[in-house]
Amino acid sequence: MGGLSLVGCGTMLAVPPSMTSETKPATSNSHAVWSHMMTLDDGWGTRMQNTHGQMPIIVRTTNGAHTWQPAAPAGMHPALVDFFSPAMAWAAITSRHRGYHVQIERTLNGGDGWRQTDKLTIPINLSASSLQFINRQDGFLLFSGSASYPPVYQAAALYATTDGGQHWSAMSRTANHTMPRTGIKMSMSFVTPSLGWMIATGPLGGAGKEFLWTTTNGGRMWTFTVLPAPPGYTIHNLIDIGTPQRLSASQIVFPSIWRRTQAAQSLVATEHWSAAHPTWQTTVGTGTAALRTPIQTSELTPGIIAWSFLTPQRGWMVIGSTIYRTTTGGHAWTAIGTVSGITSPDSIHFVTPHTGWLLGTCHSPHLVVERTTNGGRTWSPS
Repeated sequence: MGGLSLVGCGTMLAVPPSMTSETKPATSNSHAVWSHMMTLDDGWGTRMQNTHGQMPIIVRTTNGAHTWQPAAPAGMHPALVDFFSPAMAWAAITSRHRGYHVQIERTLNGGDGWRQTDKLTIPINLSASSLQFINRQDGFLLFSGSASYPPVYQAAALYATTDGGQHWSAMSRTANHTMPRTGIKMSMSFVTPSLGWMIATGPLGGAGKEFLWTTTNGGRMWTFTVLPAPPGYTIHNLIDIGTPQRLSASQIVFPSIWRRTQAAQSLVATEHWSAAHPTWQTTVGTGTAALRTPIQTSELTPGIIAWSFLTPQRGWMVIGSTIYRTTTGGHAWTAIGTVSGITSPDSIHFVTPHTGWLLGTCHSPHLVVERTTNGGRTWSPS
């Protein structure tokens, strides 16, 4: 694929020079942030152009991530994007001219054309922070403000649409006490139009710890949720929660990291929720294989982990340059290989049990992408 090649590393995720304000190759002032592949051939991503501030540009591939083409609304740099299918995506474009305005754009043809669906006027102290559609009609848009310390309070507001983004309505706001002020709202994930979660960090989970807020009525009201701790740990040992991955309308999964300060050890667990068992289940394997026992803190921090599940049972995790796989929903993890082209993983995504992509950095700010066709055992530049 096009772009810079780094010695000993994978191939940098690049887009045609016409997408940037200059025609020279990308430098350390620009980098790509790849979202994920939808099929073996089709995928979406964003490229961040650091010219006069961060300016994201949407890109798309139709040949398995070998090359990427521009697919953004003309002349616009979205603050948030949500990729639903190879053809459908939404983008939120923000403006602070005479107030804070958010313009919602939608494409139905893979980015070849975009159409404005709605325009929101939001309090000036909030910024768009998370966008998610769970089907073609139902979507959610989270706004958050600056935090105050101590205690940790943050203004926020949630908007929802039931007609594909044509119209948006406020569901809850800290301003009228329908959304909790406590905690920094990190991200959100809905599994149905009614049921969803927000990940937050702040005093309810302990200093610097993370926890969940849960809604069962589409974001109108929220309740504090405690994850079940692994044996030998307490809720105060929870230090990181991965963004929940929606596998279906009845399945959601994410990893969590637990640390016992006195033992200087950390543990990866897998959190499962399903309609059949509508409470969070914390899964930790037993035995001596990698990831079944606590890992030293120096080897396990939130910034060096990437993970993805294809089904509730089959998933992958990257710690540093080592690839782990589970086929038991996290009860057992096996180290299956390493990836030499990436030293710090950013994201991993599989579209079949055999084919997946891994994005990360390799001794530089540039992001590179590697591909596997044998379930993660070996990797090569995409």
